[in-house]
Amino acid sequence: MSSYYVYLLLDPTNYYLPFYIGKGKDLRWQSHLKETTNPENKRKHALIQKIRAAGEEPVHIKWEENMEEGDAYDLEIELIKKFGRYNYDPGGILMNISLDNRPPPASISRVGKKHSEATKKKMSDARRGKTYEEIYGVEEAERLKEIKRNQSGPMLGKHHSKETKKILSDKRKGISYEELYGIERARQLKEDKRQWNLKHNHSFPSRIGIKHSEETKRKMSEAHRGVPQSKNHIAALTKVRQRNYKITNVVSHQNYFIESGRLPKFCESHSLNYSNLMNSKNEDRIFKKCWKIIEIAQAPVIPKKPQIDF
Repeated sequence: MSSYYVYLLLDPTNYYLPFYIGKGKDLRWQSHLKETTNPENKRKHALIQKIRAAGEEPVHIKWEENMEEGDAYDLEIELIKKFGRYNYDPGGILMNISLDNRPPPASISRVGKKHSEATKKKMSDARRGKTYEEIYGVEEAERLKEIKRNQSGPMLGKHHSKETKKILSDKRKGISYEELYGIERARQLKEDKRQWNLKHNHSFPSRIGIKHSEETKRKMSEAHRGVPQSKNHIAALTKVRQRNYKITNVVSHQNYFIESGRLPKFCESHSLNYSNLMNSKNEDRIFKKCWKIIEIAQAPVIPKKPQIDF
C-alpha cells in the first residue's frame, strides 16, 4: 500500500526556510516535536527549542504523498542534496545528519554478531590515549560522562579489599602514566589532578631548607628498596647526571665547570641554596647578585700545569 510521504519542517522565525527533511507515514513528522532529554539529533532539537523560545512552533508541509517506501527514500535523498546539510555541504541549511536513512541490508547488518579479537584490538588501538572529547566531541562526551556518573555499576558503594588493592598496585608498579595511558592522556590526567588539588586546597607546604630526619630517611629507603625504576625514570636520571654547568662569579670573574652530580657539594661549600640556584638558571637571572649559572654541552678540558723539576 502506498502510504508513505516526504515532509519538510519549516522555521517560522527564519522566513519559513526548511530545516529538516524526512520520510514517514501516519504522524511520523510529529515525533520531532516531542520533548526529550536525550535527542539523537542535538542540532535539530536545539533549533526547535529556539523556535519555541521565540513563541512559535515549527511548521510542516508534505512535499509528496501516497508513495512507495523506496520512492519516498529516493525523494528524501534528492531534497536533502538540493537544500544541503548545515556544516556538511557547502551552503547547506538543513539539520539532517544522514543523507540516506535506508536501513542496511540484512546481509551486512551486524545485529547479533560479535567483533573478532583482531577487530577489537584495532578499535582499542585507535582510541588509546584519546580523551572522550577527541573521540565523541565536547557535547556528546559530556552526555556520556553524565550517564556514567549516574550509572549503578557493580562497585557502586563498595570498596576494594586490601588484597585486591595490592594486586592492582603490583600490576602498575614501575609503570609510568605515559606507559599506562599514552602521552596525551597522561598529560590530561596530571593536569586534572593538579586542578583538583588547587580546587580543594590540597597544596603541600614547601620543604625548602628543611631536612628529613634520620628516621624518615630510613623509612623512605626501605620503601624504595627492591622496587624497580621505570624506563622513563631511569632515562631522566641518566640525562640529569650527564649535565654540565658553568658557574660564573660575576664579581671576581671566576668560572667553575661543574658536573651535575657535584653541584650540591659545590653549593654547600659556597653557602648557596641548590634549589634557588637552579631556579635562577631557569629564569635566566643572577643569583645573590654575583652568581650566574648556565648549562653547557661539555666541560672544557683544562690542561694541568707542567711540573718543573729543579
